[in-house]
Amino acid sequence: LCSWAAQRSTGDRRASLLGAAAGIVIGTLDALIKSSSDLIADGIRATLTDWPIYALLGVGMLVLVFEQNALRSGRLPAAQAGISIFEPVTGILIGVFAFHDHLSTSAVAILVEVLAAIAILTGIAMVSGSNSRWEESVDPES
Repeated sequence: LCSWAAQRSTGDRRASLLGAAAGIVIGTLDALIKSSSDLIADGIRATLTDWPIYALLGVGMLVLVFEQNALRSGRLPAAQAGISIFEPVTGILIGVFAFHDHLSTSAVAILVEVLAAIAILTGIAMVSGSNSRWEESVDPES
């Protein structure tokens, strides 16, 4: 969906959409790394005769395509914001729904998670706007 929308966009919007697509694919790659590393414990034969290692290779190539297209489509902060937001969200969702990982639901854990999310989003917002502030502060005559 992000890739489809990016085809109809230009500049920073395109970079953001491709960055989001790259983040989703990287989150999927994280899950495949977990599956493949679980198989490695069973030996090289088990690893090479099951699908996750081959999906890992294919998705790894997709990551390169999406990430490189995102980075060359617009400003770096626009692309990086999508990657930085969607990669961990996708990884967490796959972990919870595919691997049945459990998120801690204690009050302290939720508080720490919310504070961490706020810090991450604040950092992403600061980085995303940093390039425009840099351009304003540079004197074109020098």
